[in-house]
Amino acid sequence: MAASSTFRCVVSVLAFFGVLQASGLGQLQRPPRKASVGAEGQRFSQVMNNFGDLQYTATIEVGGQQLEGVLDTGSFELLVFSSRCGSCEGAHGFYNDSASALYRRHPANLTTKHSFGSGDTWSELAYDEVDIGPLKVEQQYFWEVTDAALPILKSDRFQAIVGVGPPATLKRESWTMMVTSEAEELAYEAMGGASPSEYSERTQFAWIMGQQQTLLDRLHVNTFSVCLRRGAGEPGQFVWRDTDPREQPEKFTAIPVAGAAHWGAQLQSMKLEGGSDGTALTLACEQGCGAVVDSGTSLIVVPTDVGRMAQEVINELPNANCSDLSSFPNLNFVLGGVQFSLPPEAYIMQIEGELPPGPMRWAARRLGYSTTVHDCELAVMTMDVESQLGPMFILGMPFFREFYTTFQRGPGSVFAGSKRSIYVSRADDDCEPTAQGTTLLQQQSRRQPRRIDLSSVVLPHWLGAAANKGSIQI
Repeated sequence: MAASSTFRCVVSVLAFFGVLQASGLGQLQRPPRKASVGAEGQRFSQVMNNFGDLQYTATIEVGGQQLEGVLDTGSFELLVFSSRCGSCEGAHGFYNDSASALYRRHPANLTTKHSFGSGDTWSELAYDEVDIGPLKVEQQYFWEVTDAALPILKSDRFQAIVGVGPPATLKRESWTMMVTSEAEELAYEAMGGASPSEYSERTQFAWIMGQQQTLLDRLHVNTFSVCLRRGAGEPGQFVWRDTDPREQPEKFTAIPVAGAAHWGAQLQSMKLEGGSDGTALTLACEQGCGAVVDSGTSLIVVPTDVGRMAQEVINELPNANCSDLSSFPNLNFVLGGVQFSLPPEAYIMQIEGELPPGPMRWAARRLGYSTTVHDCELAVMTMDVESQLGPMFILGMPFFREFYTTFQRGPGSVFAGSKRSIYVSRADDDCEPTAQGTTLLQQQSRRQPRRIDLSSVVLPHWLGAAANKGSIQI
């Protein structure tokens, strides 16, 4: 029995591997599908609507129905909230599968759970036409959310999450799940017993998901960019099939991507420097940390001890004042070997509301420089997760307000890792990249903090699993 089982495991895993290798990232045979319309090199700049400086959405169409979607570099799948979701609060405008002639569910009736930082969703594997401006793809796979415990849906501001993370992650996760399930099934059979059905079900799930292609794959998007305007309430932009940043070396600096699952990089030497008191203090990462550059996270995320230290340092500054943020130090760090600087606006804000339940922690960090008119807090979320590069940080939306950030997939196989890169350029007030060395002066003489409502904070779906495990492979 053991020999037969071993043979079955080797055959199925090698077959899966062969399927992937056959076409680079790989796909099983399926009926022909229309990949996209328009030239593959067509550049499309899309406006992202701003809700409270914490949520940005762009319009997409699924099955001919207009939806607002969060464009998320921290995930790689398309989640669409269904009108069949009775537990989804604020379900107005959700996707109605019965209104689409092209909609179909997968015949295996696959379901899955996604755990976000603020709640969970349960979905069914489905297919439909997806349009983003001039870009179109037929029979694109997506997860149709039919049940959810996600408080942020009350906002009624988005009906989809559009993952634009590394596409190879889907194949890699499918491969890992298949190998693990087969090994566990073999262990049961080696002891002379029948393996639980859940192992064969997981193997089937992995096999089916290994056939799918992400939206970036289907749309032939190898390069895309994100930038958020600095002004309170101002929109952002997402550029599909953006110009290759290597053609503008005078503007862009390359950040090598570390790891295989996320848009991550090595983070070093995080410091508070400058301001009215000439601060120069190291906060973290002298031995190295891991950072995920994520457009789907509303704020900066740091380990708990770093948040605590930052508050203590800032509250000891005699000349810092919430009525003028230029009196506070900048947040400086080295990302992928390149020096970066974020202004105080990135980490000091006026806070109202409460953070939704979940693994993220928020300690009231009201600063000691409040006046009757201006009140501010240290606006960072905390979470203690270890990565292969060290303690994990997330550079969320505040990073994209300062830097025009281009993500390039690059070549590379599913298993060997890819040569992906992040390219950054200091953005001007119109969200355009500027030449290196350009100094961008703040226009107002006294810089005041933006006001945010914590109840509207957006977090990526992988945070829940990372928090439960206490570790993550970036």
